[in-house]
Amino acid sequence: MFYLVGLPDSAVKESHQRIISALQVNGYRMPTSNIVINMAPADIRKEGSAYDLPLAIGMLGASEVIQSDKTDRYLIMGELSLDGSLQPIKGALPIAIKARELGFEGIIIPKQNTREAAVVNNLQVYGAENLKEVIEFFNGKQELKPVHIDTRKEFYTRQNSFDLDFSDVKGQENAKRALEVAAAGGHNILLVGAPGSGKSMLAKRLPSILPPLSLGESLETTKIHSVAGKLGQSALMGPIAVAAYSYMSLVPIIQPPIMKLLTTEKERKIKMGQLRPVSKLEKILFPIIVTIIVALTLPDAAILVGCLMMGNLMKESGVVERITKTAGNELMNIITIFLGFSVGCTTNAATFLNIQTVEIIVLGIVAFGVGTAGGVILGKVMCVVTHGKINPLIGSAGVSAVPMAARVSQKVGQEYNPRNYLLMHAMGPNVAGVIGSAVAAGILINMFG
Repeated sequence: MFYLVGLPDSAVKESHQRIISALQVNGYRMPTSNIVINMAPADIRKEGSAYDLPLAIGMLGASEVIQSDKTDRYLIMGELSLDGSLQPIKGALPIAIKARELGFEGIIIPKQNTREAAVVNNLQVYGAENLKEVIEFFNGKQELKPVHIDTRKEFYTRQNSFDLDFSDVKGQENAKRALEVAAAGGHNILLVGAPGSGKSMLAKRLPSILPPLSLGESLETTKIHSVAGKLGQSALMGPIAVAAYSYMSLVPIIQPPIMKLLTTEKERKIKMGQLRPVSKLEKILFPIIVTIIVALTLPDAAILVGCLMMGNLMKESGVVERITKTAGNELMNIITIFLGFSVGCTTNAATFLNIQTVEIIVLGIVAFGVGTAGGVILGKVMCVVTHGKINPLIGSAGVSAVPMAARVSQKVGQEYNPRNYLLMHAMGPNVAGVIGSAVAAGILINMFG
């Protein structure tokens, strides 16, 4: 048990549970004696979850689990997950600058923040993925590789790169003149006007006519973005989301030619037998077991798969009918609307109308085609293994476009055998594709952050 004093906020107080869980999962015992941690000075409020890692390392050093002779040479910050993995923090850049000012040899932070902090010269920046790596680093069992960035190259490459340009503005001559005078003379400027008159539009484009920042000035302004957690956010999220939802609507166009190319007419006419009856117990146990397995083996995918299985459990249990109807209709429609708004807000012209968006769309179409082909080929393999009992067309539904891909399997099958009903058979690989996609996403997040 340990106690925190020194005006910690709620997030800092909750570190108690995160640290205990992280230590237990990684095979370390919490010190049995009562520990009091003084976060001096006591008159300044301590905020955020970035204190998790230093608190855990400090306690292990005090209890001699790790060699504490090296800890005073490094500034340590990071948020702990319950499994001991490190989550990115806000403000890594100003933390690194302060570490250099205080004379620390290096800084140990989550791996996702290393590029942000590595722009600070004369400071070793180490990135760790989990608590165990940091412990073994101090015990001399594992080496953490420092991250190096050519700060000047990075600075001069991006110095004149602007998403929005002042030359885009048409009209607004008086306002443009005022901004030009303010930029040339280094004056302050106040924009006043009715909503929609162009104040924000002009202000966002002002940096493109300001004199270039020096390296020091650039670091000072970037610190604000770092504290706000705005660094490292991908501008490609909008184009990727738009491309992904475009494929969903293009399933009836993309899939049928691939399905017909890879199957024979005889295979497309295969009529599958009636599905076996599934008991109520099986229907209820399935989402519970899947959620437990995914949560234990792949925690990063647990939230997505857990939500999917929760919806399935609500429907199959039959005891929350009103909530089930709300989730399947009104709530789903509301979420879809807000999802569309959020995606649309990230797709400004500067990030969307460029060659990268075209590359994303082309790459996505290729991946969608390969996924469809792979499913059909595996369907053909199962057809051979079961001696013609499986129609290979249902394999194309494994791309997880629910339920459109299953409907396409049904439509193509009925073109060659009007009495063939493949929809319910195709829903199996369709749902399996959703679960598989979530698991694959969890693996990629685990590997690459």
